[in-house]
Amino acid sequence: MIKFALTIALAIPIAFTNIASAQTIVDFEDIAAGTTFGVGSTITSNGFDILITGSSGGGTRIVGQSSANFQSGNSLFNAGNRQLSFQLTESTQRVSFLFENSGGTNFLTVNGETSPFVFDFNVLDGSTLGGVEIETIGDQAFGELSLTGPINSLIVSGQELGLDNIAIGVPEPTSGTLLGGLLAAAFLRRKRNVAG
Repeated sequence: MIKFALTIALAIPIAFTNIASAQTIVDFEDIAAGTTFGVGSTITSNGFDILITGSSGGGTRIVGQSSANFQSGNSLFNAGNRQLSFQLTESTQRVSFLFENSGGTNFLTVNGETSPFVFDFNVLDGSTLGGVEIETIGDQAFGELSLTGPINSLIVSGQELGLDNIAIGVPEPTSGTLLGGLLAAAFLRRKRNVAG
């Protein structure tokens, strides 16, 4: 039995080391601060695309360390209620992002259903939009918004809205977590066989 458990324990990390994480983090660090984007442009960061649509007024740009809230590195600033359309290539169960609201109204469109225009994303906390649950942490000026459920399409818009650390998908357990679970199961099975 111990020989079998050891064989499994050694094989599992090898089997799972080639599986990529199911989570993508879009942090805009791979785009130079000061880069601007017009309507119809696509922002690509960490291999993920965000299409800019809507009003030709305002502007969308990458800003570097301009916010004490975001603490470090680049973030995306969107003005004039331009729409940031997340280009999801497949349905995902979770999307979250940090937001900084510098003024004006914001809205979300999830799976084709649009929220009311809100000055504070926190009023959406605990609600459902497009069959997806919304959770927020923070205050009107800064916080984190999380969406959980089958997300097929997502648009975020704001009059003066900053975004950073957009997490798309659910992180998969590491091979160490899987290995620990399998070893624990093997140990319990062995203990049960010895006792019985």
